Amino acid sequence: MKNVEVTEWAFGGWLRGLDHTAAVGILVGLFAVSIVCACFSYWSTLRPLSISRRIPLVGLRSLLFFLLFLCLANPTRVERQLLEPSGLGTLAVVVDVSDSMTMPDNRKSSRLDHASSLWKQWRGQAESAFENIHYFQLAKNTRPVDSFEAAIDASFSTGQTGFYQSAQLVTSAAAGDLAGLVYMTDALDTSGSSVGVDQMVAAAQERQLPVYFIPGVNRLKGADRVDIEKVKLPTRIVQRSSFEFEAVYRISSDRARSLPIRLFQNGKLVDEQQVDIRAGDNVRRWGVPIQVEDAGSYEIRLEVGAGDYYAQSVSEVQVYESLPKKVLVYLGALDWGYRYLADALHEDPSFEMDTIFGPSTGLRRVAFASDAPVLNDLPSAVSGLNDYDIVILLQPYIADISAAQQQALAAYARDGGAVLFAISNTEGSRQFAGTAIERMLPVVLDASEESAKDVATRNFQAAMRRVRGGENKTAETKFALAASQKAVLRPLSRLDAIVGSEFSTMFAQLPVELQSIAPEYFESARVEFAKAAAQVQSQVQADDHSNILFATQTFGSGKSSILTTDLFWRWHLSRPSDDPASSIFWQQMITWLARSTDRAVRITSAPIVGRVDEPLSFQITGGSDAVWATVQNRAEGTLRSLPVGAANEHGVHVIETDFAEAGDWILRVEDTETGTYARTFFAIQDLAPVNEAVVRSVDFETMKELAIRTGGAVLQNGPPREWSTRTNDELLLDESVSLRWHQQWLLLAILLIYSTELILRRRARLL
Repeated sequence: MKNVEVTEWAFGGWLRGLDHTAAVGILVGLFAVSIVCACFSYWSTLRPLSISRRIPLVGLRSLLFFLLFLCLANPTRVERQLLEPSGLGTLAVVVDVSDSMTMPDNRKSSRLDHASSLWKQWRGQAESAFENIHYFQLAKNTRPVDSFEAAIDASFSTGQTGFYQSAQLVTSAAAGDLAGLVYMTDALDTSGSSVGVDQMVAAAQERQLPVYFIPGVNRLKGADRVDIEKVKLPTRIVQRSSFEFEAVYRISSDRARSLPIRLFQNGKLVDEQQVDIRAGDNVRRWGVPIQVEDAGSYEIRLEVGAGDYYAQSVSEVQVYESLPKKVLVYLGALDWGYRYLADALHEDPSFEMDTIFGPSTGLRRVAFASDAPVLNDLPSAVSGLNDYDIVILLQPYIADISAAQQQALAAYARDGGAVLFAISNTEGSRQFAGTAIERMLPVVLDASEESAKDVATRNFQAAMRRVRGGENKTAETKFALAASQKAVLRPLSRLDAIVGSEFSTMFAQLPVELQSIAPEYFESARVEFAKAAAQVQSQVQADDHSNILFATQTFGSGKSSILTTDLFWRWHLSRPSDDPASSIFWQQMITWLARSTDRAVRITSAPIVGRVDEPLSFQITGGSDAVWATVQNRAEGTLRSLPVGAANEHGVHVIETDFAEAGDWILRVEDTETGTYARTFFAIQDLAPVNEAVVRSVDFETMKELAIRTGGAVLQNGPPREWSTRTNDELLLDESVSLRWHQQWLLLAILLIYSTELILRRRARLL
């Protein structure tokens, strides 16, 4: 912010409506005419005058005219308070220089050449919009460089690309207020790392960063092949239920063709279809609902293509009779609604609930048995949360949750957990603005300062509470008593689901007699707006803005959600005591939000296809520390044990190994303490490593997914609008105007000049 003082010419009278240049020209012309008239009048006097007397008289008359015309020009003194423009923060530009980006096509043009030419066109707008631009080079590893010229140096090029893990490295290394990520890449990850799209999105969401892509393209084509890139399904579910099988496969072809795709359950065909593909690279998703009835092990096999143009993936799902969901509730402040939430979960045996009472409640849990573990505070490590399927924060206080505990909650959600943040007052939610908890939530919290009116209202309410219930009870005035007796509470408001949202689907699954019932709330906290990847489930128009009541968001591999209303306890009390609506609502709500996996050992990351003598990595979560693993060749029956590393800070065991022989293999992981196990199937192929540029085409689908989930864009026709619409104009905060000619000294000067001229005329006997 700076203060500026300038003089402006406002021009008065009949000159006000004229153009500035025209007005100046007219005044200058009139002043010249007035000087000529003054000279003529004093050179043609009735009495002869000497030159020494004529010149002072002409000078005084001209000076008088000058001051009069100066007043007519209306000089004004303008004082402005300006806010100097600030950039959007720091932009990180990541330049992919791996082999797939630097290999030229038949025109000697590489993908990096194309992406660089686009960036050079938009670089000026980016430099105007952002305070700083930091450059990074991406290949197998990611490293910072000093300039764009250094970033496109291909000497760092490698045959592998660590694309997915680069976001975490860049956000950790970039200095300053990071405001965006730009990738110049083909979005290929050939590193073999277990880090994927979800982890990359979580790294960007944690810093609220939009991710933009400048795709590098040329005429280089991928080899003809079929790859199953991703298979998504639960490893353990409850009997007589259904789940969604989802697969992502890539087909590169030199011509248009039709290929079969089939899904089998325990050898029985579940679904089959013909897929028409075009020449080039084709990335497709396929989702099929699968119903399971009895408990047991179900083998799910996906086959894409036929003959030599073929790929398959085999997965296993364990079906159990029951899998209770374990719920951790953190109560930051005493709330009537907690009682009814706890009752709803306790009366349903499919839930197991633990409660932590925050320091502000003044309550602590006591163990009745010496060996019974009791939680009296949120864990500071994610390993303390991994046993739970959902963590619910009820009316929390920021002062009671340390930075380490916030980071543990964020890591828990990022690694597949579910977090529900429930707070009903804006003053409390405002304290979480800018914290690690806000960064994982689907909304940006209201960070505005509390107004004087809000402070006065709160102070008055506190004073009235002291008068009515404290030591000064007898001091209550008749006015306060009458007001409390006449007070009428406003009616409750419905938490209506947005039509078509997942929340509305949850209501549709309630019993018929309860489908028309929605919970009702009395108060709600204000939030600023939803983030790019958020799914707003319920909102209401409040005063001058639309306030979000309930929203969810995929955060990494897990889910975060926020409820800005109270816990509907007034609604519960307004209904008959035997009405099950409140209990059924909470049971459905927690079932929907909690993660679908249980706490048994499970394989969370495994390759589908590997190569002989190529290192492979598997990730194991859940279970106890007594985890061991074996692999077996399905054809030859070869069985060998694999070393299982100790769990890291996220509770993840990592198995790293390689295979000397090709074939179909089974990895079995078992927890000897709980007796639970998990299996995964993968293939080892005897193929020589092929340069990544030949194997893979540009992955536009991954770019689009990452851009949509982070609020960015794939840039092909121009930079983002917020770059090009940003200007360097200063913002006017305040302006004051005062007339410079409206001064006593100027009026006195005019009178003095005119008086002096009259005196000289008198002495020359011209009057």
